[in-house]
This record gives sequence, structure tokens and C-alpha cells, in this order.
Amino acid sequence: MILNKKKEKNTLRNSKAQATIEFTIAFIACIILLIAITKVFVWVNQCIVERQVRYQATRNETLGDNIVNFDTAPTKLRIFE
Repeated sequence: MILNKKKEKNTLRNSKAQATIEFTIAFIACIILLIAITKVFVWVNQCIVERQVRYQATRNETLGDNIVNFDTAPTKLRIFE
């Protein structure tokens, strides 16, 4: 009878320890995953910024002095008049 109670205590203690270890491993895995997702987001964002800068530079080279400012353009469309 006493041996059965000790076995039950040990089994309960072992299952609590296993749950704690599983939680710790899962928590660490989630943190690593979150850090990885953040790094990928920053990398993609940086690539988009660099691409946009290169794109704008080629647009300015192509247009040269022919850049049109639509606010001061001599003819405006009079669609709604």
C-alpha cells in the first residue's frame, strides 16, 4: 500500500517535470522562430528599399531634364468643369 502511494507521487512528479521541460523547449522554439521571422522581415524590407532607390535612379537618368511637375504644367485637364 505504501509503495503504491510512493509510485503515484513519483509518477506525478515525473509528469510535472516532463511538462516543464516540454514547455521550456516549446517556449525557446517560439522565441527563435519569432527572431527568425523578424530578421526575414527586416531583410525583405531592406531589399525593397534598395530596389526602389535603384529604380528611382534609373527613372531620373531616363527622363533627364524632361521631368514634368503636374501641378505647374501649362495645360491641365478640365474634365469636371
